[in-house]
Amino acid sequence: MDWNYPFDFCGSIYRSSHVQSILSHMVDCYPDKICRPNHFEFFGNKIVVEFKIADEFPCCLSLNFPCLTVVTVNKVQEIYSTPVYQLKLEKG
Repeated sequence: MDWNYPFDFCGSIYRSSHVQSILSHMVDCYPDKICRPNHFEFFGNKIVVEFKIADEFPCCLSLNFPCLTVVTVNKVQEIYSTPVYQLKLEKG
């Protein structure tokens, strides 16, 4: 649920049946939104909510140990405003 999205492209793993359902609804509802990653993610989330795709699975899998690091370099971000965070080091 990174950024409160049930469907995101930031190192998440999904059931293939859920992805197939999202793709099927995307083709029917928003066919012009599939080709851009930002649109696909945004409208994919609308579909997850509208068609209640993940309602029977209210929780995400969380491992007891780190297994993934995501360093985001978003070269396609021209549609939605993305906050930029900076690490502030305290002297001490």
